[in-house]
Amino acid sequence: MNSQRERSGKAWVEFDQRARGSGRNLAGLGRELVPDDLLDVICKASDRDGHVREKAVLRMAAAGRAELLPALVLRAADWVPQVRVAAMRALVESLRADLEAAVPALLPVAVAIGERQHGRWLLGNLEDFLRAGSPELIRACLRIPDAKARQAVSAIVSDRRTVEDLVDTALTDRDTLIRVQCAKDAVRRSPEVASILLRRGVSGVRVVALFALREHTDLLEAALDDRSGHVRSVAQYLLTRAGGDPAARYRALVAAGDPPSVGALGGLADVGTPEDASLVLPWLAHPLPRGRAEVVRALRRFRAVSVPTLVPLLTDSPVVSRQVVAALTDHAALVDEDHLWTLVDSDVAPFVRIGALRLLRERGSWEQAITDLRLAITRDDELARIARESLAHGYGQRLTYLQPRPAQRARLDALLERADPDLAGYLRPWLKDS
Repeated sequence: MNSQRERSGKAWVEFDQRARGSGRNLAGLGRELVPDDLLDVICKASDRDGHVREKAVLRMAAAGRAELLPALVLRAADWVPQVRVAAMRALVESLRADLEAAVPALLPVAVAIGERQHGRWLLGNLEDFLRAGSPELIRACLRIPDAKARQAVSAIVSDRRTVEDLVDTALTDRDTLIRVQCAKDAVRRSPEVASILLRRGVSGVRVVALFALREHTDLLEAALDDRSGHVRSVAQYLLTRAGGDPAARYRALVAAGDPPSVGALGGLADVGTPEDASLVLPWLAHPLPRGRAEVVRALRRFRAVSVPTLVPLLTDSPVVSRQVVAALTDHAALVDEDHLWTLVDSDVAPFVRIGALRLLRERGSWEQAITDLRLAITRDDELARIARESLAHGYGQRLTYLQPRPAQRARLDALLERADPDLAGYLRPWLKDS
């Protein structure tokens, strides 16, 4: 049994919905939640018939098994009053018997269904228990594997935790949302911790710290070339609000860098002007792939794309190649078609072939059709399968009022002669003289 899934509120809700829906693979899903000897009762607890569900609730209450508590939570929000009341009584007894064991077991499903019409009763009580509970209970609930439940617990008990504990969680927790929430709570209670969070936190935490430090323009300037685009954009906004000039700062950083940082190049790509193209262009030779990618992004944004300059970078690293394809998309007709087909047909990395194909297919509707037809005829792989699906479903009325140019028509006719009848049938109806 998968202990992670056992405690997942989403998994229990999915089980309940499937039981009342298609019922497909219900037993398989149930075995991931409870041992085999409890499978029958949880299936009956989610039956469409309210009488069956009520009897199952009474069986679960009598069994007293901790594994059945999530199923009782579901039924405590049931739309049939008799089922709901029986489940509520069973849950109250469980909480009375062992509060510190029951609360962590109930929380995942209680959080998952808390917005239902009858779901708030249990979740509200569990929140009260947490606010007044022992440190041991809080620690146990903060160890729950279910992400949504842990996020809810973290928000509920925030005021009971020390600033040091909040800072530690903001810096180390595995859940980004919890990190950010703890950072906000820590800064709200003790603004001086923002500098620690800015130095050591993940990007979301650094953003929280920047807002807390918005009066410190030196720190805002230092954050302008942050490795995270999100952090850079916040630093740019706050510095502009404070009367600073992010673009001027980026120009200085790029001009002084040897090489400039990736963040400086990315920042200038964010806020620079076309006049900055000459400043970033030499750094197409940046030693880091992300640096080269940011230069390509900048050239695209500055509308300073040079097709001969960028085409060789199609075979660069994936992060660079993606930016090159995006930059060349509006100029696809200017890229040498034979070179693109050489990339498609050669033994290069898959991302290079896919990028070349995207540019081939961006040269117009009939060029896309020719590309797909050639792939479907000449290859026997995943690219050919995608091309066939595109021919079968991807054109529709786009070709109705368009006819291929004479050179395109000649290429089409040559390919159609080699195509099987099904393939040819996808395109011939759109050719006027067919």
